[in-house]
Amino acid sequence: MMAVVVAGTDAAITFFGLQRLDGWLTGRKSHVILWDIAMTIAIGINTIGLAEYKWLMLGASVIGSLVGVLASFKWKVL
Repeated sequence: MMAVVVAGTDAAITFFGLQRLDGWLTGRKSHVILWDIAMTIAIGINTIGLAEYKWLMLGASVIGSLVGVLASFKWKVL
């Protein structure tokens, strides 16, 4: 179960990070701030899972990051 949480939060971190970058590149400060807040929350949740289960979560983390990149290209939010 924790692997699913870590993968999901890694996907969110990557997705939010790329959306924040898009906001920064297009000069939308409010979007940058909102995506950064969302990313910080996801990083906090992800860190708890990684600290608890350590190396066991590495594979889930990599898969989650890949999903986040793919989602960012396919479903551009802002």
